[in-house]
Amino acid sequence: MIFGFQTRIVENTKNNRFLFIRGKNEYYQISSSKQEAQIKLLQNNILNALTAGMILRLFFNLEYYFCIIAALIIYSVYLFLFNTKLLPSFDQAAAKNIKIKKKPTSNSTAPLVQGIGFIIIAAGLVYCVLTNQAGDPSMKIMVYAVIVIAVFLGTKQVLNSLANGRL
Repeated sequence: MIFGFQTRIVENTKNNRFLFIRGKNEYYQISSSKQEAQIKLLQNNILNALTAGMILRLFFNLEYYFCIIAALIIYSVYLFLFNTKLLPSFDQAAAKNIKIKKKPTSNSTAPLVQGIGFIIIAAGLVYCVLTNQAGDPSMKIMVYAVIVIAVFLGTKQVLNSLANGRL
């Protein structure tokens, strides 16, 4: 079973794109933008499932456990479909023949600014909760979930930017 955090999209010296699976050291040729979109959906599957669960809560006023169950079902179904239907359609490449191109270090500060933006959004939401602007308890729980997601994404962007020397 391959999870989203195990995958990375890499490019070789001939500008071909591959799905790299960490831990297994396997490469799969990406032959279309549709396949790349499917990989990116897998990489963000957990956030997509949680967001869908929150949206179901807002639209249908379901109980929390139904939303959690729905998020788990969405996550599991896509994970199952990717591993059983989509991954076998990719062409596997020999790992020893692939020379990965090193990414040039960019002076762009856009990812750093995005990360800081996520953290500012999280801080604004914390302020809303502290000043009782979040409304009823169910809305507060959703705001807490968005705070956690924003902090996670912001921290990830900032740390990636710092690791790549984009300051």
